[in-house]
Amino acid sequence: MAKKLKSMVPGTFSYSVGKIYEGIYNPYPLTKINFDTVKSSYEEIRDEIDRRYNIRTRQGVADITRRIDYILSRVETWILNNELLNNMDAEVFMDAFSAHFEEFEEMLDEMDSE
Repeated sequence: MAKKLKSMVPGTFSYSVGKIYEGIYNPYPLTKINFDTVKSSYEEIRDEIDRRYNIRTRQGVADITRRIDYILSRVETWILNNELLNNMDAEVFMDAFSAHFEEFEEMLDEMDSE
């Protein structure tokens, strides 16, 4: 509990998100690696929240993690099926991910201050 949740977001997180976007617009060979970094970092934070608080008892956190989980599963499917390039749906999903993750970070700040 001494470790702040917000500090678990890697400094390279936004860079990795940017590289996922790059994979939508160009045949970027390292998209999967950057996606895996984003997904594993997010999952580590989500699991730590659940360990500390039980996500189901915090409706706002439960809602945002449900949405982010869905977005990541869809983007991962496109990456694995080699369907990311020029995929307008993926671009919209990544825009949603960015917005939801920003909200998620605000929730991390709130939990850290409790």
